[in-house]
Amino acid sequence: MLSAGMLINIVHTTGVGMWAVDTILAISASTFIHMFWIFPFLVIFLGFIGLGH
Repeated sequence: MLSAGMLINIVHTTGVGMWAVDTILAISASTFIHMFWIFPFLVIFLGFIGLGH
């Protein structure tokens, strides 16, 4: 719980979360790829990142 809280705090403080959301929205606005098509792959990618730890 402590590490999840630290991760959330770091993402919020640095602004990476807003950058990621803005990037996803920009991709979905400029191409035919809808925002909800990206989310399943994002979850899979984040799952693979967590497998090593």
